[in-house]
Amino acid sequence: MPNNVLAILIDDLGWRMALTADGKPDVRPLAEGDGLPDPSRIAAELRQAGYRGQPLVLAIPTAWCLAAPFSTAGLPRRAGSDLLRFRLEEKLPTPMEELAADVAMRGNTALGVAVPLARVQPVVEALEKEGVVVQWIVPSALAAARAMVEPVRAARSSESASILLIQTKNHIDLVALRDGVPWAWRLTAARPNDVLLHFNSLLIEVIGSPQVKLIGVDDSIRDAVTAGLSDVESSGDPVEHVVVDAVQQYVSGRRSPWIDLRRGNLAAPDSLRLARRPLAIALSAACLLLATLCGVMLWRAAQYEQQAQTLQQQQAGVFRQVFSTGSVPPNPRMRLESEHRALQGRSGQSTDLPRQPSALTRF
Repeated sequence: MPNNVLAILIDDLGWRMALTADGKPDVRPLAEGDGLPDPSRIAAELRQAGYRGQPLVLAIPTAWCLAAPFSTAGLPRRAGSDLLRFRLEEKLPTPMEELAADVAMRGNTALGVAVPLARVQPVVEALEKEGVVVQWIVPSALAAARAMVEPVRAARSSESASILLIQTKNHIDLVALRDGVPWAWRLTAARPNDVLLHFNSLLIEVIGSPQVKLIGVDDSIRDAVTAGLSDVESSGDPVEHVVVDAVQQYVSGRRSPWIDLRRGNLAAPDSLRLARRPLAIALSAACLLLATLCGVMLWRAAQYEQQAQTLQQQQAGVFRQVFSTGSVPPNPRMRLESEHRALQGRSGQSTDLPRQPSALTRF
């Protein structure tokens, strides 16, 4: 089974490619550090791994992002993205003109996430220039949380609340969910006291006892956080493999990301490029079908024309047998019917003759 390259991951460990090899998730190194490496080398390694120009996910580290929860109270029920971004701008230290942002909403609350254009735009433009199609830009931590939300919701009611802790090297992401939608996202150092401080602050805002999900968390942090809690699950999968599962669902269309920063000033130049190839294939198939139908109808018309000519020749042959002299008229059938009526009239058998009145009626 060929490799399926799905995403480019950027985190504390550097640049890596996420792919499925023989149906199993795999992560391979591309470059060290989170700075922009040589894009031509990145593109070459992607193609060597099996990349053929399909759309990819660019998963960025949490440290690149700015996140803030905010209230949507007072906004129209179907507030547009511009209104939401303006409300988010009030919570951020950077003007919205310098950011690309997206919002995850639930009721009257929303979680806004933004990334500076100066940090991401050069990366995207360099990759696109080398033929690497970046279709989605998502934070890695939220992608991992998105992959775990369905098991959480399936086991609980629609009013469920959960907190996910995701550890990547020296830091931990805390993602709080309500009804399967994130409403808070925090980043802290991977130290038990720091994690416990942020975790307790989230617990204050949660009604009831939330489910706690741990992904790649050290034992010391797990023991500090989960003391006294009953509903705790710990995933044994590496964080990278959880992210691969998430981006595989994005690429296949089975699920959409909570936050997609490929919008605004970071939007793809061609908004229809995902659908353009299927549309071109569908139009080509439709044209081929129409051409085939036209060819079949023309062939049938030629067959009917040939059969009509054959019948006309047979009709002309019958006419020559009956009338050995003279040319064949344009409509031999009418001539034959006329002669038939004339012969019936001479023999008194014609039904076209006027009916003679009875002589008895005259007396």
